[in-house]
Amino acid sequence: MAFVVPYRLRQLRNKPGLNVILGVSKSTIERNVLQPMREIYGAQIATPINSNNVSYVCDVPVYCLGSEKVSQVAKIQGASFKYCYGDEVAKWNKEVFAILQSRLDKPYSCFDGSCNPESPGHWLKAFLDRDDLDAYIQKYTLFDNPYLSPAFVENLCKEYEGTVYYGRYINGEWTQAEGLIYPMYMEAVAEAPEQRAEKYMLSLDYGTQNAFAALLWGKYGEVWHAVSEYYYSGRDEGAQKTDEEYADDLERWLTTFFRQYKTIAGEPQSPPWPIKTIIDPSAASFIAALQKRRTQDAEGRKMFGTWQADNAVSDGIRETATCMRAGLIKVAPGLKSWQKEVQGYVWDDTVQEDKPVKVNDHCLTGETMVDTDSGAIPIKQLVGTTGKVWSFNLATQQAELKPYHDCRMTQQQAELYEIETEDGRIIRCTGEHPILTIRGYVLAKDLLLSDKIIDVMDALRYNID
Repeated sequence: MAFVVPYRLRQLRNKPGLNVILGVSKSTIERNVLQPMREIYGAQIATPINSNNVSYVCDVPVYCLGSEKVSQVAKIQGASFKYCYGDEVAKWNKEVFAILQSRLDKPYSCFDGSCNPESPGHWLKAFLDRDDLDAYIQKYTLFDNPYLSPAFVENLCKEYEGTVYYGRYINGEWTQAEGLIYPMYMEAVAEAPEQRAEKYMLSLDYGTQNAFAALLWGKYGEVWHAVSEYYYSGRDEGAQKTDEEYADDLERWLTTFFRQYKTIAGEPQSPPWPIKTIIDPSAASFIAALQKRRTQDAEGRKMFGTWQADNAVSDGIRETATCMRAGLIKVAPGLKSWQKEVQGYVWDDTVQEDKPVKVNDHCLTGETMVDTDSGAIPIKQLVGTTGKVWSFNLATQQAELKPYHDCRMTQQQAELYEIETEDGRIIRCTGEHPILTIRGYVLAKDLLLSDKIIDVMDALRYNID
């Protein structure tokens, strides 16, 4: 990009037509295209994008436009392009790309583009696979970039390991998303420090028919810990709650949580109002209810400072998975509802595009033996009890005792899978049950004959790494 764009602009300098850079947004064009050129050639190579959406690159005017929304199509309709550079093309709206093709109407018109691969069913992949396409396509892996330090490459590989994004962003493959969305979720389960956090935030998933869920996040150094949760399912409970009732619940929940901390005088602490609250912008009525909440003290401060969430699902999943791998997100082991949700959050393998779905039939049959601190016990005997079971810590590659919670019997009717190991042991479970293998958590229905299942007790006996 840093070499191709200046070359094309100089090559076509004296020919009629417009020069255009299309990216997801003007800010991504600045970050991904213009700034890297400035770092190589100096600040004069590309001016900042002005109010007319123009940057002067090599003293040539270049229009810089966003391309993620259909509304952006109007900006390029009717124009004739001699050159266009496309940044992050796979994230564009398909209609913008279609209009662009008709605008490159000169005999000498040229388009250069770059992207990270997405799913095999993506519209851009279908375009690139056309037999009649006149294009020169180059494929690179992360390891082909000579400007990246080995340490950076190694860290990025660790962050994406075990996720669909490793194939796409590391190996440059159009990979199908399948299995658990967060196969590394157990790595994120950890106790937060006992002291009060530096700052707190609240994330809300507002539901009426669906469940209403909230997580309280505390920041400790560079790490955000989910330290407490609120969960209510009107469908399960048989009664819906109003916006005011939910707001009352949140106030009581947060007040109870912060009472565990004491002031110097020994008095219970109150929540650090206002708490910054991330919420779906479509929950307008509930946002209004939160914004009306004020403390009863003399200051009358707002309790909740609402912040509209970014509903870009794919980007959110990728960033969450990356932060989990990097150890920047941790979740307290007592957050049962969160664990239940994340264990049932999988990629839909019946469609070509990336589509998350929730399943809840990830169960073991009752006779399945579980290794506890008291020996091997059928899992059905753990129902309604608490205790510790042997677990495998992916981060340390060691077996360790972990407390279990909320073991219960389900009446769901689901197809059962039977897994037989080399030594003759049998595991019976539903297809969505995650099985820990040497390549990470894999759904039972997605296991391969070549997969090696990690035996926690073997890890304990032989200290396998």
